[in-house]
Amino acid sequence: QQGLRFRVGGGALAEAERLQGESIAVPQQENGTDCGLFVLQFDKLTVDSGAAVRLVATPVRRRMQQPGSSNNNNNLSVPLRSLSQRPSADDDSQEVEEASVVGQKRKIDNISSSHNNMCKLLAKSGSSTDGSVVLFLSEASMQGLTAAERRAVQQTLGGRPSAAAGATHVVVTDRTLRRPVWLMCAMCRGQHVVLLSWVKASLRANRWVSVRGHLSLRNAEGEELLCEEARQRARERPLLEGWKVFVFPSLPAGERYAALEVVAAAGGTGVFASLPPQQAVPKSVLRQLRQLPSLLLVGLQSDVPAARELDSSLPLYAPEFLFEAAMTQLLNLDHRLA
Repeated sequence: QQGLRFRVGGGALAEAERLQGESIAVPQQENGTDCGLFVLQFDKLTVDSGAAVRLVATPVRRRMQQPGSSNNNNNLSVPLRSLSQRPSADDDSQEVEEASVVGQKRKIDNISSSHNNMCKLLAKSGSSTDGSVVLFLSEASMQGLTAAERRAVQQTLGGRPSAAAGATHVVVTDRTLRRPVWLMCAMCRGQHVVLLSWVKASLRANRWVSVRGHLSLRNAEGEELLCEEARQRARERPLLEGWKVFVFPSLPAGERYAALEVVAAAGGTGVFASLPPQQAVPKSVLRQLRQLPSLLLVGLQSDVPAARELDSSLPLYAPEFLFEAAMTQLLNLDHRLA
């Protein structure tokens, strides 16, 4: 089989050269269920004619499945943003099938995450079921570590670059949390949200220490966030499991994107998500929505007439309803917009 191939534009060759000799861990899924990480070693780099950069990635290790996932590790697929083709995981010595990413402004690390400014570290530990901890550090968290500390995380604690979706611990820099999309999704996935002080304490101890004492976080209003309790709720049952969620296209593009990402991370199903932005909902879509059970409507005050036309008994919720629910993992259906 051929190696994993990236077609890149000007300026991206340095990114490819940086990956030579590195490893990444690509999240694997089967039938929508997370099945752990598939670790790839970039062991060869060639430059083809036309400025196409080819990285040959050889699977060097496969992480065992996460709790509740399928025991079948054969023929695993990866999310669309990670690879465009399905690699075979039958043999660790095989190379991964070829996939192309086209466009001058696309960076190579986009294949493992849509968040370009994140650094992820896979490190050996005894705190998860397969003996590993995956750190997801924001750009601010990375700046809070010296170059020597970053090397120590990889060399002393066994870290290597990995994929954000497979993180077990999300590291933040201060005790007052804003709500970027990646953080709300992390809460929905049941990942630990810890302070950077936990990483530094682990470095001093040369092992991963308890997260206790590194969890005191507050929201923008100064209210304490019970992140560990929210994490337990998310692990016990996904927040939006069984719900279908229609996000009206009237929402600003960024807010609508965030809402749909939260819905997916929380185990819900976003319906008619491809409707063009700022467009009135077609009558045909309203008719189809009437047939859906367990439907949540998310929109603006201007969407109340359309929501009433759809079903006068269905409440309409503001995007804030979703975002607050993501941070607490509590679905308060009484907080309706109309």
